Amino acid sequence: MLIGQRTSIFPTPRDSIPSASLEPLAVSHSAATMSKSVAYKHLVRALSLWPKDRLRPDCQLQDILLARANKTFIPAASASGAPTPAINERAELENANALYSLLDNRYALRYQPRKNLLMRPASNPDHYNDIIEEIDAAPSRGMWGRIRNRLSGLLRFS
Repeated sequence: MLIGQRTSIFPTPRDSIPSASLEPLAVSHSAATMSKSVAYKHLVRALSLWPKDRLRPDCQLQDILLARANKTFIPAASASGAPTPAINERAELENANALYSLLDNRYALRYQPRKNLLMRPASNPDHYNDIIEEIDAAPSRGMWGRIRNRLSGLLRFS
């Protein structure tokens, strides 16, 4: 699949989170932990749909963002008993909406370069297709294949 050719993952277009979900501006941590907030549910759902990074399988964006969401919405018990700060529900919903818009490929579809010139440079039109093929082939390549590619990269006969 070429970059920029991804179709929407939702059955219906999702322009934004419904405005009814944006009503509460601040929620205390205790209210957020009693019943999971709408923003937390949206964040977790968007992160579960996020594609895995094949180049860095040990460092996934969704793992980092999920840890941040858990830290924000499910606070650790403080020893001093100090009250926990309120959560800005509207800002968190906007963050979830940004994740959904990236998943929908909304910006690539809205701001497509004319004739897709960015993804097909005149000097080497198949450059990005070759990169995608290399990424797809890399996990199944054995040790000798990796050594052969390394040596062929060092020696260029053309």
